[in-house]
Amino acid sequence: YKRQTLNIGTKYASSIQAIVNANDNAGFSIVKFKNQSPGSTVRVPHGLSATPNMILLKRTDGTENWYVYHSGMGTSKFMRLDTDAAQGTATNLFNTVNSTVFNPSFTNDAGQQLIAYCFRNISGYQKFGSYTGTGSSTRSFTGIGFQPDYVMVKSATQAGGRWQTYDSVRGVKKRLLANSD
Repeated sequence: YKRQTLNIGTKYASSIQAIVNANDNAGFSIVKFKNQSPGSTVRVPHGLSATPNMILLKRTDGTENWYVYHSGMGTSKFMRLDTDAAQGTATNLFNTVNSTVFNPSFTNDAGQQLIAYCFRNISGYQKFGSYTGTGSSTRSFTGIGFQPDYVMVKSATQAGGRWQTYDSVRGVKKRLLANSD
């Protein structure tokens, strides 16, 4: 991992300093930063060479939900990793996600410590996408180009759907539920 402190500067009408640990070859970065004012246009660097397909965002100095950005939903939608709620709409939550920065303006307070886990597609290694289900319980991972060792699935449109996690160690008939005790 390459650890760096990045300061975006005045290019985006505001600046923020972030500690970024990134492994671009693996398509993964961890970003630690302090939130600015609510609704701000501050851009946070993610350290990847392409737009993240998924971002998990969590406050680390207090109580707050896990917020999830996914490219399949777009920047005006979000989900919460710690609930079974369907996707929500918030035009200011992840209103910018691009190849260098993202804008996580979701809270009512400034100065909160936040951590972001950013992921991007890497051919043959990891894939983030969406699909339209059929209601069948058959699990097939065709069309992604490789046999995955870890899969996380959540219905974006139906409340009550859990974050289901499958892995190659337990097999496809056993699962973990990310938003359950």
